[in-house]
Amino acid sequence: MASSRDVAGLLESEPFAWVEITKRKNKVTDGPWALGHRLWSPSAALGNGADVYAFMRLPQPGDLVLHFVDEGKPAKGSGSTRNRVLAGHSRVASAVRTVTEVPPLAGKWKDAKAFYVIDLADYEPLDTPLPIAGFIRDFKPEITRLGIGQGNYPFATQQDGRVLPQLQYLTRAPQSLLRLLAGAVKGEFVPVQDRLAEGPLWFGSEDAPGLVDILREKFDAHVRSTAYLGRLEAWFGRNRAALEGGEMVMLVLGSGGFTGRIGSVKPNHERLIWMLRDQAVSDVQARRAMIDAFEHRPNLRTVIVVRPDPQAAGGVAITDWGSRRPDPMIERFRVEGASFSSVRPYATTEPPTAAITIGNAPVISEQVPERALLDDLDWSEVTLESVVAKADIDGAEEPVLRALAALASGMNVIFVGPPGTGKTTLARAIFDAAGVEHDLRCASDHWTTYDTMGGYFPEPDADGKSNLVFRPGALLQSIKSGRCTIVDEINRADIDKAFGELFTVFGSKEAVELPLPQKVKGADGVLRDVVLAKAGVRGTLASAPSAHRIEMPASWRMIGSMNDADRASLKRFSLAFARRFAMVPVRLPQADRYRALLSSKLSAEAERLGGLEQARADRLLAMIEAVFVAENGLASIQTPLGPGFAITVVDQAVTELVRSPQRTPEQALLSALELYVAPQFQGLATKHQELMDMVGQVTGLAPEALTEFEQALAAWTGGAVAF
Repeated sequence: MASSRDVAGLLESEPFAWVEITKRKNKVTDGPWALGHRLWSPSAALGNGADVYAFMRLPQPGDLVLHFVDEGKPAKGSGSTRNRVLAGHSRVASAVRTVTEVPPLAGKWKDAKAFYVIDLADYEPLDTPLPIAGFIRDFKPEITRLGIGQGNYPFATQQDGRVLPQLQYLTRAPQSLLRLLAGAVKGEFVPVQDRLAEGPLWFGSEDAPGLVDILREKFDAHVRSTAYLGRLEAWFGRNRAALEGGEMVMLVLGSGGFTGRIGSVKPNHERLIWMLRDQAVSDVQARRAMIDAFEHRPNLRTVIVVRPDPQAAGGVAITDWGSRRPDPMIERFRVEGASFSSVRPYATTEPPTAAITIGNAPVISEQVPERALLDDLDWSEVTLESVVAKADIDGAEEPVLRALAALASGMNVIFVGPPGTGKTTLARAIFDAAGVEHDLRCASDHWTTYDTMGGYFPEPDADGKSNLVFRPGALLQSIKSGRCTIVDEINRADIDKAFGELFTVFGSKEAVELPLPQKVKGADGVLRDVVLAKAGVRGTLASAPSAHRIEMPASWRMIGSMNDADRASLKRFSLAFARRFAMVPVRLPQADRYRALLSSKLSAEAERLGGLEQARADRLLAMIEAVFVAENGLASIQTPLGPGFAITVVDQAVTELVRSPQRTPEQALLSALELYVAPQFQGLATKHQELMDMVGQVTGLAPEALTEFEQALAAWTGGAVAF
């Protein structure tokens, strides 16, 4: 029996450990198959033979193994859906071997042709098993902060901040997680309240919402809504001691910038939180406003900007623009796992520095580079392997290779292909592999140069008078911030109307200066045009950034996406625009790879949900392949759909079959097609009967059994249906 002290010391000394996640009812009580003596799994997925248990080939002799065991139903009132504990630990005795002996209590896997087996040694149960639900509850901030939740880890961190246990049998715990487990086993700082006396500041609970909950409420509400103020006041009251007192003000900013708003910050305010609903306020404006706030308000300690970000912990990202002195609020936010974005003032009139001095009081700020990352980017150094790894799309090598070659030659790129082929995912992967930040925009047929470049709009000042204020458009904002741009569904925009003035900078590999529809007053009081200056050589700027020049590095790129099915029905490209982009096709995977992908996804989803009878799974897979892969499927009616749609249909249909055992595979498929495929036929009345014929052939159902599906399809296609 292992003591808590011994286990904690072991966890603190290991570089990593394997985690078995199993159920007590699936283990015999003694013998070679008992808990802590062997790890086992099928050697391949049932039915299709997919290699979904490859992780079993990774453990090596001497590796530490932790055993997470579901002991049965949780105690009433525990708030947990399962009674999972850290029950003990062992060591890998030998590498994996393949056997045909069926393990006892094999359940649905008893029909597998072969099994992977890993022999273990030195199993020791814990004298006091550690409840995993309590560990997740008490260490949620640390788990979130460490980013544990991507890939093969024991826990998954959701976008809404929840931490859930994985469902995979064997996972890998990194050293950072082992240290948290060691702390929990020792009971050193299990109660979060001991570390955060008044409860977490950033993340909260239903009874005591954190600041991120209040911010999300405000972001989701109308811009003038004040419903959040009561909860904000209660939050501040609860945490006054942790915040070391001091008054705070929160201001909501729109695309109009900071006009007149800074006057709301009173002399007694110590903290200023600016809520930013969109990207229309540039980093340059934010830095100027921050300096103005500090300069005229000696009691102001901290300024932060918060904005919605679906990738951030809790859905809100923080930019810390500076503090006069260390602030416990900022430190607490960081400890609890809030997402902080770096300050990157690309085209500021002030030279970027690690600190700004106002009077005799230095403003502490993050170190920022003297130049944005784009200045140093060489597209020829971005590798095919790095992009493909990030995209994780089967068959992505060819379009990625062609896109990287085009980007390296100075061109911009538009990915063209059927819906669901991962065009936007490829664009994200390219910029991520290059290490550059990017903005994602979705084009609209209402776009004009006001939306892409910007223009003057009326904005009331503090006295209620209307002034004309320049608001930068989407592309100009990205360029000013040193970020590349992805434009989704680019042909939904009227290209000449939306991008016409940018043709010059899109197509030129030489240095170019493009006057913008904006004027600024210089130090001499003279109004001058703002100029977009594109560098002609990587890393070379025509001159230092100034108030009337916006520098565009030669390495700035835009990647668009376009569904080839929309080419005839939406806006057409002019030849002048088309020749400035490489039109890179993204095709469906080859049939054998497409089938293997769908088979693997169906097996994994069925196993994740607890299993699906082999006959039903095989029937469903055959029909989905017939719809999405076969030549007489969707491709035969000239409406192919990519793996994104097919995988969504797989997930939907498998879930329905598992949750409703009486449902047939045909019913589950029709339901999924109605939800995800039928809307793709909007307005395609000529395709109505072709799709119905294909679905009838695939499912083998009589016309009367397809009536409900046809009625739903007719709502999209406008096809005639007899009721």
